[in-house]
Amino acid sequence: LSPSSNPNPADRIFASNMLNISLHGTDPSLIRPRQYTSIIRSILTGAAEETDWIALQHEFESLVAIAGNSKVPVDTRGAAIEAQASLLKGILGKLDTSTNPEGLARAVSSIVLMLRTEFIGLDGAARRDFKTKITGSLAATVGAGKRAWSTLHADPKARAAYGNALQQATVLARLIVGESGTPSTNPADAWKSGKESDYDTAAAPWANFR
Repeated sequence: LSPSSNPNPADRIFASNMLNISLHGTDPSLIRPRQYTSIIRSILTGAAEETDWIALQHEFESLVAIAGNSKVPVDTRGAAIEAQASLLKGILGKLDTSTNPEGLARAVSSIVLMLRTEFIGLDGAARRDFKTKITGSLAATVGAGKRAWSTLHADPKARAAYGNALQQATVLARLIVGESGTPSTNPADAWKSGKESDYDTAAAPWANFR
């Protein structure tokens, strides 16, 4: 479901949660690759319009159910990880113009935390695939804070939620590539300082993080 097909957020939350529960509870051998492809495409279509952070969280959880399951075919898991990056970047792109910055900031915070948990559970090729496809999204999370500074700082709850997202993003980046491979600056601390110039300085080295 999407806002254009159903304007009632409660219905969308229910539908997205049911998909999440179904994917977590169904043996992957019973789902064909084409069905997975259709599910992933449907999630991205709905998320592109979604404004409710709880519905977005459930949609992302459905992707986690696919990407994080070692019984799912490798190619399908890779497609789900790629979709995770796309979904996150889609939300980040709407932050500076959103009429609900708190909701989107909370969605980003929740999503980055889920990515961290997912990464810890991966190994081998799946972990390498995650690194290739997700690190750019973490840099984008830092960059989006710069573009949406005024919007997010105008709302105390949005500011706090996005500060949490930045903290989780930098922690995950260091988990993925190690301390030596990540910028030494801490955008989360600069964000909490409330000084935009300090944030710009802290965020700059992350622009090329991949």
